[in-house]
Amino acid sequence: MLDWIPAWGSAALMSMATTIFTGRYISPLLEIRNRRFQTKMQAQEKITTNALSVLTAAIKLREVQIPDGVTDTLRATLTEERDRWHRQVDEATQHLTDRAQEFVLTFRGTIGVLGMRYCGTA
Repeated sequence: MLDWIPAWGSAALMSMATTIFTGRYISPLLEIRNRRFQTKMQAQEKITTNALSVLTAAIKLREVQIPDGVTDTLRATLTEERDRWHRQVDEATQHLTDRAQEFVLTFRGTIGVLGMRYCGTA
């Protein structure tokens, strides 16, 4: 060690050098990695939301049928609701089809394969 630097001076110099190196080289890389991770998670969340929308709307469409002998008001209300569910399925399917390349890389295993099959046949 150099004689003219006090004992606490070498610690201060090392601390400054580490701070400068980290701020200049490491922090930008971590910020880029963080942005990529956030983008991936947001895409995965949107795709999951749309897949659940398709699933729940399809279940509602299958389960809720318009019974015979109902009033015209109830028939109109049920028809409007079924049309809304059809629109939900169409919008979610369109988003999934347009963004299929995102969840091929986001989801691994059978979920990604099932999603690609769905988008391929939609």
